[in-house]
Amino acid sequence: MDKKTIKKIVSKSIKKRIIKIKSVIGKGDVNRIFILDLEDKKILIRINEKHDGVIEFKKEVWCIKRAKEKGILGPNVLSIGRYGNFSYMIYEFIEGKSGKEIKDKKEIWKVLGIYAKRINSIKVKGFGLQFSSKENKFIESWEKFIDYNINSLSKKDKLIELSIYKESQLNIIKKLFLSFKKKKFDFGLVHNDLSLRNVVVNDERKVFLIDWGCAEANIVPHAEFVEILGAGHIDLKIPSKEEINSFLIGYGISKNQFNILKKDISKFLLLVSFDKLRWAIDKNPKKIKEMSKIAKNRLNFALKINQK
Repeated sequence: MDKKTIKKIVSKSIKKRIIKIKSVIGKGDVNRIFILDLEDKKILIRINEKHDGVIEFKKEVWCIKRAKEKGILGPNVLSIGRYGNFSYMIYEFIEGKSGKEIKDKKEIWKVLGIYAKRINSIKVKGFGLQFSSKENKFIESWEKFIDYNINSLSKKDKLIELSIYKESQLNIIKKLFLSFKKKKFDFGLVHNDLSLRNVVVNDERKVFLIDWGCAEANIVPHAEFVEILGAGHIDLKIPSKEEINSFLIGYGISKNQFNILKKDISKFLLLVSFDKLRWAIDKNPKKIKEMSKIAKNRLNFALKINQK
């Protein structure tokens, strides 16, 4: 993206002279990110060409606002909007180090545990990733999500063709998924990408949580424990046992309570991975290889945990 376009986007809402524009490489799976030096401060802008980009950014604004009400530090959003084919979101830049650069990562994971507990306590309407700012709710259905994934399990399932699972395992997996229809769960807001890469620590050791693009309404605490089980993004480093313990202490859950939850968490992660793989098959074939690897790993994990 050329600097002229970036300047035009920023000038729509910020009337300050731009001194320098720097592209941030390797940050963000969907957005292009730039840091801009203005005459009096720094700002960060995320830009994408998705047709629903503004809708997603409105969800992030809603989440950041609700999180701040719970005492969670995050970015100050200056503006969101569209410019031609581009959707954009502008924040005040947070000075500090990435969580990955901090030596005492256990302390960061403890804070993430505290934050996760507060985030999960935020009441939500609906379910899923898609958010309606007009209705102030998430627009998908937990029941439909469960039913779709149960009904997709059959002898003609494309996941069998991809060698994700064997036909002999079909009834075992279906039984795992059916168990969700028999239980009542609490629903809350989920950040859904709690990791060191989404943390900024300033000079005062204050921890800021960023990037709410994956946030959703889901079952809690199960859906928030993805990263600490190493079952989230395939490219992220799995936290150590000490770091996981720090997260649990921050969240206020004992090791024993967590181990009891593990069975349902493992089934939930398997359900989500199958759902995302089916999405990749239908909508984004380039993701099939990556999603297949995740689905296989989660199947092995779920079968191992639930056979104990």
